[in-house]
Amino acid sequence: MMEIIAKDLNKTSTLTSAVAVDLPDDRPVNIDWLAFVMHSSAVKDFVTFPEQAEWRKYGIHPVYRNHVKARDAFFTDVINPKTRVWCPLTDSDIEESFDDFVDGYTFPITDFDGDFRQARKAFDAQLDSYNKKVLESRVELIRRWLAAELGLHLGIFRGYGRFLYEDSAPLYAHDDENCTELGFLYFGGNEGTVFIQINAHGCKHVFSGTSPEHLYKWFTHLGITTINRLDLCVDDFDGVFTVQHAYQDFKNDAFYRGRGRRSSAHTYTIGDVEMLTVGSRQSLTFWRIYNKALEQGLDIVWNRSEVELKHVPVEILLDIQSYFTGLCDYAAQLNPSKPRKINPFNPSLSDLRKAVHSFESDVKWLRTQCSKKIASVIHQLGYDVEALISTIVRREHIEDESIRFATNDCYQQIVRNQFKNRPIPF
Repeated sequence: MMEIIAKDLNKTSTLTSAVAVDLPDDRPVNIDWLAFVMHSSAVKDFVTFPEQAEWRKYGIHPVYRNHVKARDAFFTDVINPKTRVWCPLTDSDIEESFDDFVDGYTFPITDFDGDFRQARKAFDAQLDSYNKKVLESRVELIRRWLAAELGLHLGIFRGYGRFLYEDSAPLYAHDDENCTELGFLYFGGNEGTVFIQINAHGCKHVFSGTSPEHLYKWFTHLGITTINRLDLCVDDFDGVFTVQHAYQDFKNDAFYRGRGRRSSAHTYTIGDVEMLTVGSRQSLTFWRIYNKALEQGLDIVWNRSEVELKHVPVEILLDIQSYFTGLCDYAAQLNPSKPRKINPFNPSLSDLRKAVHSFESDVKWLRTQCSKKIASVIHQLGYDVEALISTIVRREHIEDESIRFATNDCYQQIVRNQFKNRPIPF
């Protein structure tokens, strides 16, 4: 068997000879790194997950009215607690006619003798306290969710963050006495989002208790459409896919994905370290093929092929094996699964949302300004839709098929399918 699949480094038939061999089925594709972003407000959807266990509770949010009192929805007015009448004030109003507003107005909690400046400072303090309580409650809800669904326990916040976040905390396994870091959670600022990063050890721990398919259901439920970073790896214990063989495949263009520019950036090292890298850390696809046994100091045969993917749709979690095989010819050698492209003909959840949101923005003005008028015409014509169209749209405009919104053909087809015998998706 080994003689059949052996490759001559001096020949250019590396790729052909490897593909022609029937590969074993015991070479799985594993997730080696996972990083995703979700909005902190998504915590409200934890309890509405369709497969939620009845006993599971994630806590509640602070109530605004229990923390901030006597202000309107725009946070610009002070209320008279006696008459319950809103009294709009600005800084200029207070300076110009302060005496006219003093009599009879008090702050709901503490009487400042009509001094609206002090009342406003007290309100700002209340609002700041409320915002802090909201952040604390969201962190607590996320902590419980990570423990219940991913088996990750949140450590102590370190007081500093990365990636434009204000704070961060490590992730551990609940029964790990050595406190091995399995990832990090970044929180605070950055438009109210949360960044969760799970390393190789963390992925092994997480997917020992859950499946990528189940994680996909959670992502779609929480409105997560894109995975910021996903590392996939395949281990070879037969000495077939070595670093030298991968380098020959690289020279035979086996890492080309079939679109875009071919990557010429690579490093090739043989000696104390055996490694081949294809692409760059900034590119959407970055390959690392290296001798794992040599790295770990083990006297066995262990070669690892690892690809780092960035900004991929969450649909990839539904079929990791096939998506990996469809990356390029080199990946097809490693795994015998049927190839599947990352962006198949069926629109992904991200494409569907982009298409619907694009169409919604195009018709927003029409729905806002003309909805009542059009409805009155429908009622007048006895709900005759054809008569409605012929009444408000000119015939020459209907016959001119070039009149369309500035969206691509793919999005137009997605919108048509979404509106066909279905309720409006927005």
